[in-house]
Parts: sequence; structure tokens; C-alpha cells
Amino acid sequence: MLNDPETTLMAHCFDEYYREVPLSQPTRVNWKRFDRMVKNNKLALLVFGSVLRDTRLSIPDEWRRHFQDRLDHELLEGSKAGPSVEKMKSLVADTPYVLVKTYRPFPYFTHDLDILVDDPLEIGARITAEGIPWEQFSPGIAEIEEPQWLHLEFYFELVEGIDCLDRGLILDSPRPVVWGGVSALAANPTIEVATLIADCAFRLYELKFGDMVYIYTLAGQTDWDLLTAQASKHGWYEALVRIVGMLNAVHRNVYASASPIEPFFNAVGNPPRSLPYVQGWVDTFRALKSQGRRNLMKLGAYVSVRLKQNHSHLHWLYLRLVQEPIGGFVLRHLYR
Repeated sequence: MLNDPETTLMAHCFDEYYREVPLSQPTRVNWKRFDRMVKNNKLALLVFGSVLRDTRLSIPDEWRRHFQDRLDHELLEGSKAGPSVEKMKSLVADTPYVLVKTYRPFPYFTHDLDILVDDPLEIGARITAEGIPWEQFSPGIAEIEEPQWLHLEFYFELVEGIDCLDRGLILDSPRPVVWGGVSALAANPTIEVATLIADCAFRLYELKFGDMVYIYTLAGQTDWDLLTAQASKHGWYEALVRIVGMLNAVHRNVYASASPIEPFFNAVGNPPRSLPYVQGWVDTFRALKSQGRRNLMKLGAYVSVRLKQNHSHLHWLYLRLVQEPIGGFVLRHLYR
């Protein structure tokens, strides 16, 4: 199901960072589909850099130019990473923090830095003292969106409005990483994996292939017993089993071997038809409802995710006409 030439080529680009995927029939790649897949999985920096260097690939000139343009754009945006981490560190000062969903062990830049702290509004006061504009879109989030930096987002919950883990665990045992050439502290493997899976269940409703590979690389360092106990305690064990089952199924399909998660968590579900994995309607409804009926207000964001995959023009219209004006109002004034 996931052995089409485009998925195989995308996975092959991770050979240096994870496991080798034999590259067969490279001339059969549908470059338009490949471009859309890379975009939807946010892997332009890694994948386009890799394919443009691969002399075995017969890439038409127009696609080669397009991939180079996309790569140049990623590198330009990525040049903000180091200064953004430096600014974040100056704002948190000696306050405990961890980065989540930001660092990867392969070439990757995101549009924002997600920073977990105990009191985002304390950080907001420091931002104000420096004369920097910032937004408070909801009570527990402080955000800076200035052109010289990536989007800086300080918050204290893994997923807004949903109690996924005991609070005392989140900032525990951070690990040193280097991102954008600057040292920082990232969440420990268990918290990082919990964040990615909970985000899939309750906020983003999708899991990109790069996130899957990242989870595979963290599997042996993750405390799966603790994660299972926390998911059970906080009411999202069913979602955890389903998403881990999907992760194990994807690994078996793409890499033709058992996932490194399976020795600790042997659920195996059904692989998605394509990547990224997008959670189904029923699963999304049940997951949100399990955390309280008010979370069903978030279903509008799920519609956006579904449209984004295959209906880009409708997605653009939905963002402009529905999600941005109405969704913003709901989160600011009704979702409390």
C-alpha cells in the first residue's frame, strides 16, 4: 500500500539518518505527486536536497528548477532558526523550558518554535519589557510573530485545553540538542513522543512521515510503560493504541520489517493509503469527545486538514472564509 515509487523515494532520503530503503525503479516517479507528497509532509529541506544530488534520478528540467527553488526557500527560512533560538533563550533566561516538535535529527526547519514553560504570561511580561509586540490568542499561550524570527510560541499544555500528562513530567530531564547551530534543551524522548501522538489525536489530526521517522528513532529511549499509564490516567489510551498501531503498520509497509516500537508496544493496525497519515472522522470525533464535549469545537480545524490533502483551492477558501475568522473567534472567546 505504501510501496509506490514516490513514497519509496521519500523514505530513501532518510537512509543516512534512519534505515536504508532500496531505491528501485527511480524513473517511474510521478514528479507532480512526489512534489505534493513532500509538501504535505513538510520535508522539502531533506528530500529536495537529497534528490537533487542523486545522479540516478532522471528529473525533468522544469521539476529540477522547481525543487531547487523550494530548497532555496527552505534554506532562507532556516537561516532564522539560530537567531530565533537565541531570542527564545534570552526571553526564558533561567526559567525552565523545553522545545517540543521543533528539533529533528535530520535536516528540518519549521515555521515556529514550540516552547513549553510553566508560566507563558511571565514570558509575555518579559517580551513587553523588551518592547516586542506579542499576542495572547488564548489564556495559556504567548506568541511572537516578527519577520526576523521564526514564530515563537510559549505555552504550558502539550495540547491546549486537554490534560494529556501529569504536569510534573513535562519539563523533567530535558536533553541538549543543537538546532540552527545553537544549543537548546528539547523535551525528553517520552514527552516528545507523547506530544507528537497527542497532537495527532487532538490538534493537528495528522502525522507526517518525518514525525514518524523521528518517533522510530526515539522508540528505544521512550518509557512506553509510563506513556501508557499516563494515557490511561488522562483518558486517551484508545487514541494512543490506534496511532501506535498505525506507526507499526507504516514501518512494516515502508521498511518491510517490524517497527522499533513493537518490542515495547506490539499493537499493529492498518497503514494509511498515503502519507501523511490523516486521522478518520469517527476517530477524531471520539478522541475529542473523550476529553470533554467543548473540544468538539475543534472539529472545524479537522475539516481544514482533510481539505488540505487533496483540495488545495477549497482549503485556501476554507481558511480565509471559515477557519481564520470563525475559528479564531471560537478559540479566543468560547473555548475556555
